[in-house]
Parts: sequence; structure tokens; C-alpha cells
Amino acid sequence: MKLLHPLHHPDIVEIKHIMLPSSRQKFGDIYVVFELMESYLHQVIKANDGLNPERYQFFLYQLVPNVFHQDLKPKNSLTNADCKLKI
Repeated sequence: MKLLHPLHHPDIVEIKHIMLPSSRQKFGDIYVVFELMESYLHQVIKANDGLNPERYQFFLYQLVPNVFHQDLKPKNSLTNADCKLKI
């Protein structure tokens, strides 16, 4: 979270807020609020709603930039209605 919170990149989902407990004695959970993305790429591929070769190419084009991820797969990629893809 320390690395991702200050990081602002158009292809990485942004952390909007980190909700910490009121005291260390009550420390049990941390809630992380991310920007809203509508679906996982895996669900879009599985539904196959109008995915033509151009859309596949557009998704692939967004995965290729200078962003490295050790476990890059459709279940770890988020997308929204205008086909913007983020990891």
C-alpha cells in the first residue's frame, strides 16, 4: 500500500482512500478504497459481448506499456464500459 498509494499511472488502479482504525488497540482491519472499475477482464472475455478483433487488440495494447506485474492475467485486470483497462 505504501508503494501503490503515491503512485499515479493511467494503467494502474488508483487508491482513493485508506481507512485505518481509530486506535492501535482496535487494529483489526484496514479498508482500502479504489477507484470504481466495472468488471474484471476475465468476465468480459467470458461473456463475449461484441468482442471483435479490434477490441482484443485494444486490450492488448493497454497491457503492453511500461507496467510490470508478476501475475498479469485477465482475473487481475479491471475494465469499464469504455474498455479502459487497469491493473
